[in-house]
Amino acid sequence: MKKSIKFLITTVALTAGVLAFSKADSKAAVVDVAQTDAGDTEIQLQWSAALGAQSYAIQFSEDGNSGWVTMETTSSTNDSVGNLASGHTYYVRVGGFKEYSWKIDKENTPEADTGWSQPVEMVTAPSVNNMTLVQVGATTDSITMKCSEVPGANLYQLSSGIYNDFSVIGESETTVITTSKDKPLTPGTSYTVHCYPCRVAASTGFIARHDYASQYGKKTLTNKIANNNFGFTNIWYSLNSYKIGVLSDDAVGAYDGIQVQLQTPAGKNVKSLTGSGNTIGLDNVNGAFYRYRLRTYVDCGTEGKSYSAWSGYRYFGLPKSLSVSSSKNKIKANWSKIANASSYTVYISKNENSGFKKVKTVTNKSRNVTISKCGGSKLKHGKRYYLRICATSKVGNKTYKSDLISTSYVYASKY
Repeated sequence: MKKSIKFLITTVALTAGVLAFSKADSKAAVVDVAQTDAGDTEIQLQWSAALGAQSYAIQFSEDGNSGWVTMETTSSTNDSVGNLASGHTYYVRVGGFKEYSWKIDKENTPEADTGWSQPVEMVTAPSVNNMTLVQVGATTDSITMKCSEVPGANLYQLSSGIYNDFSVIGESETTVITTSKDKPLTPGTSYTVHCYPCRVAASTGFIARHDYASQYGKKTLTNKIANNNFGFTNIWYSLNSYKIGVLSDDAVGAYDGIQVQLQTPAGKNVKSLTGSGNTIGLDNVNGAFYRYRLRTYVDCGTEGKSYSAWSGYRYFGLPKSLSVSSSKNKIKANWSKIANASSYTVYISKNENSGFKKVKTVTNKSRNVTISKCGGSKLKHGKRYYLRICATSKVGNKTYKSDLISTSYVYASKY
C-alpha cells in the first residue's frame, strides 16, 4: 500500500511538471528578432519561430515604450514593412498568435498568445534625392569627397563599386569623407565614386543604406614625374615659342592638368604656368638660362586643385639670335649671349633628333664656332646638318647643363 501511494505521488508530480512546462512554452516570447535589410521607406526583418504560433504580428513604436501600432501580420518568420519615413529610427516587436494571420484584426490587435518580443531598434535608409557630391581633395592613395547633408543620415560611405558588389573605401559621420588608408587607392587612377547616405542603429550597429549619388572620373594624384618623362614637346625657336609637358602618359596615369615652374639657376621664381592637358605653352624665354620643373594636378572644382609632388629640375638656355651659314664645306655658327650662362657646347648631327656629336665648348665671350667635320667625317656639300647649342650655368660650386633643345639646320656648301 505504501508503495502504491509513493508511485501515485511521483506520477502526479511528473504530470504537474509537464503541464507547467507546456504552459511556459505556450507563452514563450518571440526571440531573435533582427533587421536584415532596409530601403529608404522599408524595413525587412526576421525572427525565430515560436512554439504553437500559427501567425505573427509586427508592431512599431517611436520610442519603444508606448504607442505600438500593428504594421503587418504574417504566417512566415520574416517579412517587410513599407510606407515608412526615410532616414528614421523605429522600435519593432513581434508577437505570436495561435490563429492564422487573416483572422487577426490589425486595427485592434489582441494581446499576443506568446507575449511580445523585446523591442529592437531598426532604421530606414536616408533618401538620396537632391544629394550633391563633389571631389574636394586627393592624394596618391586617396580621394576626398564632400556631399550635401542628408536628413536622417548619421554616416556617409564611399564605394568604388556598385550596390550589389559593395566595398567601402571610406566613411565618415560628417559630409566630408576621405578614402580609408587601410584600403589605399592606386596613384594616377580614375575612379567612379558612389556615396551612400546611411543611418546606423545605435544599439545593433545595423547600417541602412539604399541609394547613392555618383561622380565619374574622380582621380588620385600621380606619383612624382620622372625627369626623363617631361620636357620640351614642341620647339619653335624662331618664334620664341615652345611647349613643355609630359612625354608619356602611360608611365604617369590619369590627371587633369599640369603646372610648370620656371626659375633662375639660383632658384629665384620667374613664372608659374598652369593648364589642362599634358602640355603647356612657354613663350618669350630666349636669351636666358633657366631651370624648370613640373607637377600634375587633379581639379577639385570650387575647392581648387590638388597637386602631385614636384618633379626634379631640368635646365635650358636659348640664345635670342642664332646665325648659321656654310661655305667651302664648312659651317659657321654664332649666337647672342645667354643670361646666367657661363659656357656653350656645340653639337652636330645628320639627323634632327639623334646622333649628335660634340664639336667644341666655348666661353661666354666667344660664342662662335667653325665646323668642318661631323664626328670623324668631313662635311659633304649638299648634305643637311643639324646644330644644337648646349649652355651651361655655374652657381657656386655646381654647374648645370641645359637640355639639347636649340636646333638649327644648314646645307653644307663647297663654295
